[in-house]
Amino acid sequence: MDIQTFSAGLITKEQLTSDVFRLTFTHPPNFTFKAGQFVQIKFEKDGESKWRSYSIVNPPSHNSMIEVIVKLIDGGFASEVIKESHHNQKYEIKGPFGNFIYDESDTSENIVMICTGTGVAPFYSMLKEHLSKQSNKNFRLLFGVRTMENFFLKDKFEIMEKRHNNFKFVPVLSRQEWEGKQGHVQNFIPKPDGKTTYYICGLKDLVLDTEKLLMDNGVSESKIKKERYS
Repeated sequence: MDIQTFSAGLITKEQLTSDVFRLTFTHPPNFTFKAGQFVQIKFEKDGESKWRSYSIVNPPSHNSMIEVIVKLIDGGFASEVIKESHHNQKYEIKGPFGNFIYDESDTSENIVMICTGTGVAPFYSMLKEHLSKQSNKNFRLLFGVRTMENFFLKDKFEIMEKRHNNFKFVPVLSRQEWEGKQGHVQNFIPKPDGKTTYYICGLKDLVLDTEKLLMDNGVSESKIKKERYS
């Protein structure tokens, strides 16, 4: 799959939480990608430019746009540009990149996806693309955020769960009491059974801690796939 560099127009900018935005961009007709891959977007401000990487949220089968989810950081270079961005604003984008893709040839009976925050983005793409095709497998998504107001895409995963008997959605809050799961997302990983492949995505500590936890419980490295956002 060839890496392309192209000019893209901003189609929509939607605020999902107080600090998370969903951005959609145009792309050339021949742009293709695999679920789980990412693009790099060039941000320009005051004569300076920086590239930032974002997982593609929409699945390849819905390839009319490039959709990404961005967490704003106070004073962050890209964040300040995004705050001022507007419809049809042009950005330079290149991609796709990455090997964090769903393995259709995997013979595991169960797929467990573990993430926090914007680390959920590639999993949305993977699930939308593969749930129906892989009806013989059981998928579980463990999605952790701090408080209820930090959740995004939750309603979409709940709809997905209702439509697919082979999908279980497990939202987890780490800093707020509620009727659901509470604590660290890793606490709710099912006991390893030798029949499961694990996908982990998020910040460095989550990925490394979860990988160590799994391997300490006998999961082989070949059954762990990971993507770090730092």
